[in-house]
Amino acid sequence: MTFKNKKLFDFITLIRIPISFVIIISLLVKDYFDKVVPLEITSMSGFFSLSIIICGVLIRAWSAGTIKKSQEVSRSGPYSIVRHPLYLGSFLIALGFCLLINDNISLFVLVFLALLIYLPKVIQEEMELTEKFGAEYLNYKKEVSAIIPLRLSKKIFTKWDSSKYIQHREWKVGITCLFFIILLELISMRILIL
Repeated sequence: MTFKNKKLFDFITLIRIPISFVIIISLLVKDYFDKVVPLEITSMSGFFSLSIIICGVLIRAWSAGTIKKSQEVSRSGPYSIVRHPLYLGSFLIALGFCLLINDNISLFVLVFLALLIYLPKVIQEEMELTEKFGAEYLNYKKEVSAIIPLRLSKKIFTKWDSSKYIQHREWKVGITCLFFIILLELISMRILIL
């Protein structure tokens, strides 16, 4: 990758979270003015959406409790079936919320964000890991898919470390999701009208 492209990737990865929040808030404001009503989680579609969110939160929690950041190539737990389980979890959370919010435009924006903002982050991260771990990471790339699990591994069952989960502050994701689920449910039940 050329130096010019690296600077662009670095810039995109730097602004990815603030840009994502601005876009999400903009979509919620648009939905408010368009009077889009979220699904009730007691409906079949709402329960399905909620299940996707919970899966995403659990994948992120599982990942945070097994990774040894910057110390080694993680190959156990969720890292034995995908190289980027945290991104998989984040995508599932976002997908679940898009479905729960009940707005098709949000789904298109989610795919757009994933391709435009998070794909460069994955590429940048993989370049850094290849630089740091060399052949070990290149072999890992050959064995394990990036985001979509294609095969199971015996290493999937590994010790989960709650101290790593807390250290990586992953519990904040679960609390944030719970807050927004409750907020959307109150809106869908018309108990809370913004």
